Amino acid sequence: PGNYTAIVSGKNGGTGVGLIEVYDLDAAAASTLANISTRGFVDTGDNVMIGGFIVGPPSASSTKVIIRGIGPSLPLGNVLADPVLVLHDGNGATLATNDNWQDDSGAAEIQADQLAPGNPLESALLRVLPPGAYTVILSGNGDATGVGLIEVYNVGQ
Repeated sequence: PGNYTAIVSGKNGGTGVGLIEVYDLDAAAASTLANISTRGFVDTGDNVMIGGFIVGPPSASSTKVIIRGIGPSLPLGNVLADPVLVLHDGNGATLATNDNWQDDSGAAEIQADQLAPGNPLESALLRVLPPGAYTVILSGNGDATGVGLIEVYNVGQ
């Protein structure tokens, strides 16, 4: 248990698409991955930010997650001004979309769990998901670009 950070960078300042994966391979261990996040430049088209996570194992019960798309409250320059989140299941079907977090059906619970984004233009979804693979896409409203952050929190049953 603990907090960890993994950083991917291009050799000699190179740029491109990178991937970090985290697996908890010891099902018997008394540990749970509570949060995973990634920050990067959100572009348009095929260069939006994509994050994936798995709720599991297959024999597990459903899990409540809060997914956030952050931009304006990041203490950086050139942030994504109006993040939009889209959640897909393992088959690619769209499960939920959110532009402004307060419009999500779970907004009151997101706030009660103290995970409300710092800016009303940021996105958040609260969903109870069965075991399976999921994909989150972060883009900018109106094809805007900038630095954004995807966060996925496991908040329990």
